[in-house]
Amino acid sequence: MAIIKDRPTQFGINAQYHRIDKVEVNPYSQEVVLSVATYPSAEARQSGAQPLSVDRMIIPFWRMVEDPRATFYKLLADYDGGPLYQGDADDDPGEVPQFTVKPWEPPQLPPPPTATSGPESVPGYAPPAQ
Repeated sequence: MAIIKDRPTQFGINAQYHRIDKVEVNPYSQEVVLSVATYPSAEARQSGAQPLSVDRMIIPFWRMVEDPRATFYKLLADYDGGPLYQGDADDDPGEVPQFTVKPWEPPQLPPPPTATSGPESVPGYAPPAQ
C-alpha cells in the first residue's frame, strides 16, 4: 500500500511512490509520527532500491477520527507470530485510554536577560529620564 502522487525531489526528478516506513504513537504530545519513504516508482521500491528520501510527518491526534492505538490492539490479537495471537481484542472504546486534546498554547518565553554589572544590575534601578 502506498500513496501515488507525482512530487519533485531534491535530485531533480519526480517521485510518485510514497510508502509509510515507520509509525510512532506519542501519547504525551498526542501525535502520530509517520516516516514516509519516497521512491521514483512502485517498480523501484519492489526491486529493492533505496528511497530517495524519508520524510517525517507529524499528525496531531485531533486530526484523527479515532484513537489509532485501537487498531494496534487488534493487530496484536491477529498476529500469529506473537504471544497475544488469538487473544480477544476488546472492542469497547472505553477500555482504550482516551486523551483530552488541549488547545494549543504558545510556549512561554524565557525572561529577558538581566545585567550582571553596572547600574542596571542594582534591583530597583531605573534609567535616567531623557
